[in-house]
Amino acid sequence: MRSGSRETVDIYYDYASPFAYLASEVAPRFAEDTGVALQWQPIALEKLSNYAEGLPYSPIKRRYVALDAARSAGFHDVPMRIPKPYPVQSAAAKLDALTAEARGVFGVPSLVLRNELFWGLDSLPVLQWRLQKPGSAQ
Repeated sequence: MRSGSRETVDIYYDYASPFAYLASEVAPRFAEDTGVALQWQPIALEKLSNYAEGLPYSPIKRRYVALDAARSAGFHDVPMRIPKPYPVQSAAAKLDALTAEARGVFGVPSLVLRNELFWGLDSLPVLQWRLQKPGSAQ
């Protein structure tokens, strides 16, 4: 379903996250279905304040994230490919993390529509719903 006007959705990503990789494969389909323009914003997760002391996940959560990423890849029919070297490092992305954090970004993938944050690949249906509503929840 196409929205009435062409809107822009900013997508913050870091390929250190398997879910950001999946979003890079799924979001273009979402954009085609909804008529939004995607604005890709690379950031470095380790520069966000909640990652300041390393990966904020316990060993149990890390195992779950790996399992869930593989499941999500299967669900979205996207082959899971881990980049080499992993994680990917980008100087420009490190600079952009502060700007992203000012917009409320705390993880990836984060999508921003009309200054409203949607976090995670599973937020795409809610984002699609929001596109059909005037204004935002904020």
